[in-house]
Amino acid sequence: MMRLSKNLIFAALIALSSIATVQACDMSAFEQTEFSDRCQRLIDYCNKAFIAMSAQHPDTDARLSEVSKDWIDFYLSHGNSNVQPPNMSIVPAEIWNKKLNGLGKSFSDFIHKKISAKDYQKVVLQISLMKNEDLLTNLHNSFKAAELCETDASKIENWTLWLDCKFYSPATILYSYVEELPELVSELKMEMEDYRDSLERFTEITKDAPKELKQSFFDNLNKAISESLNKWERLCFYK
Repeated sequence: MMRLSKNLIFAALIALSSIATVQACDMSAFEQTEFSDRCQRLIDYCNKAFIAMSAQHPDTDARLSEVSKDWIDFYLSHGNSNVQPPNMSIVPAEIWNKKLNGLGKSFSDFIHKKISAKDYQKVVLQISLMKNEDLLTNLHNSFKAAELCETDASKIENWTLWLDCKFYSPATILYSYVEELPELVSELKMEMEDYRDSLERFTEITKDAPKELKQSFFDNLNKAISESLNKWERLCFYK
């Protein structure tokens, strides 16, 4: 009966999250250190529960109960743009609401033991990013710079610098935060290697190619990189 009650409460929070106006936290009294500690505590609870769940440990349900309680408390305090933490002001209100609702769905899957290792690591990354305003600002600035990278192949003189602007700069910043998340770091490393190799092939193949053909090849490469970057931008509160 107790388990059913918790599940019903959790489901209700997820269902109402898109329309709720949360008033449980007074942002005028916000303390950055306290918020960072709160994020780390949630991560610690999550890590213990995920390890227990992966090992099918008998303490799994108890660990997941801790996660459920702490996430509900966190959401009630910060799950709406009206109570968005000041250190996350770089994130537009609409995106904050959308990302917190998405996190709610992920936590629901986690509590019900339906989350994959990769999706779990995305949760950890997003909670970790909330702790570090400087990192998030640097990431968002690199995403903005990537949007301004040259799209006319005939005007690009240094392809290494172009790839740095388009992908490697944000990827390098992000790498420091995913290096302990094996599923995500593997994906990021693979993309970094693939785009470096793809650029080398592109420059070799199009060295003496007509302008129109070179631009066509470049458009395909640029599109592929942009699609990969968009995925990381969505994960990092940018889109």
